[in-house]
Amino acid sequence: MPNSPKKHLLVVDDDDLVRRVLTDMLRASGYTVTPCEDGLRAVEEYKRNGSCIDLVILDLIMPRMSGRRVLVDLLKLNPDVKVLVISGCDLDPNDPELLELGAMGVASKPFQLLDLLCHIETALSGDKKKWNNNK
Repeated sequence: MPNSPKKHLLVVDDDDLVRRVLTDMLRASGYTVTPCEDGLRAVEEYKRNGSCIDLVILDLIMPRMSGRRVLVDLLKLNPDVKVLVISGCDLDPNDPELLELGAMGVASKPFQLLDLLCHIETALSGDKKKWNNNK
């Protein structure tokens, strides 16, 4: 369970099923969640409500605007934005490029809810961590 008060997460994933499942699971876990279906909408949402968003959960591979580009644009809007990158592609959880760009961490899909919640809490704490999903 997240710490009080409720934390607000922006979930960005172009896959409708993944986005809906993540949104439902995270809401059931006590988070406030705003879902976005692509990077362009995510950047616009962050421009409007970034001061209320505690963490962005960002898919890496998306049409229209890649997750890497979204990460860069969010960091331009707010250098302190907290972003957890998620991806279904074969992704190194210790990807130095994403971490150097400013991501708080990287999680590979599929993941278990408890693992994701741990990643989220670590990212929210501001502890930039290189985690390994291979358990």
